[in-house]
Amino acid sequence: MAALTTTTIPGLALLPGERLIRQGTPSGVLRLRALILATAIGVLGVVTIPLLPVFWWAALKGVDVHRYWLTDRRVIVRTGIIGYRLRSIPLSRVADVSVQATWLDRLLGLTHVEVRDMTGESAGEGVSKGAMLLGVDAPGLWAESILARSGGALEAGGSQLDEMVGLLRALVAKAA
Repeated sequence: MAALTTTTIPGLALLPGERLIRQGTPSGVLRLRALILATAIGVLGVVTIPLLPVFWWAALKGVDVHRYWLTDRRVIVRTGIIGYRLRSIPLSRVADVSVQATWLDRLLGLTHVEVRDMTGESAGEGVSKGAMLLGVDAPGLWAESILARSGGALEAGGSQLDEMVGLLRALVAKAA
């Protein structure tokens, strides 16, 4: 797949030599889901019914600002309504990519892609939460693209791990 010509990501500069592979925004149906959930939350308490317009605005704005990009080096997800959070996951740190949908999502034809990374691995905390790409059109293609690009990095990391284990075994053998 050819790299996209757009190389600007709001709030983040691409690294030297980094190419943008894919970019995406949530499906328009995600707006309907956001309105359904905001209405359900607002109607649960009689006191919160007057706040429904605020809930609707926040839900729609949250969907409108959600963006995600795949470069040849990382996955980037931007979220936030008033402020924003920019999550950048190096492909070499991707631990898992999963495609998921709740019962409401399935009813509306929505699918999400979750990218988990190994950030917590070095601290002994396990795999971190990672980032969620919401309302993805062609989720299988996104998941496959991420896995294909992270696979080479994971294999390279695996050979380094094998080399490290070999060196440790040699040190233990010399010490014994």
